[in-house]
Amino acid sequence: MLLRGTIDAGDYKQFIFPLLFFKRLCDVFDEEVRAALAESGGDEAFALFPENHRFQVPPEAHWREIRKVSRDVGRGLQQAILEVAKDTVEAEKMADPEDEQNQALAALTELFNEVKSKNTHVIVERIVTDIDAIVKSVRFPDWQNTSQGEREVRQVLRRTLLKYKLHTDQDLFEKSYGYIRQYY
Repeated sequence: MLLRGTIDAGDYKQFIFPLLFFKRLCDVFDEEVRAALAESGGDEAFALFPENHRFQVPPEAHWREIRKVSRDVGRGLQQAILEVAKDTVEAEKMADPEDEQNQALAALTELFNEVKSKNTHVIVERIVTDIDAIVKSVRFPDWQNTSQGEREVRQVLRRTLLKYKLHTDQDLFEKSYGYIRQYY
């Protein structure tokens, strides 16, 4: 999912069907070559002669050759992805998690202090701590880019606001969710 991104699974048919068709063409060509080899007693020149086939597949464009190239490209991509992953892990090690934690809490605290009124019986620190703890328990890496992650975080935020009877304030919910999405 991480590499696939937001592409719908049904859209893969645009890539898979042409590949299946190309593979089938190569298989049919190979069958015709084998039949021509058997007919000619092993004469390769006769077997590859264009008139003996419904279509021609150039040797450099055959499925076998494409697979060799794609394996090399795949190895290169895999190596590049591993390097990016190593760099990311190193960067995360260098980031101070306490600073990130403080930044997230400060942002939420600022938001709730802005919307607090005389009628608000909620202690801002308590609601921010609750939201922080609950969101941390349901989030996962890159949750913001999945519908499941967004749904789970929205649900726990809504339940937390309900606990403090702030669930009817849609603007507060949207702002809180925006902060959570940004800082968590």
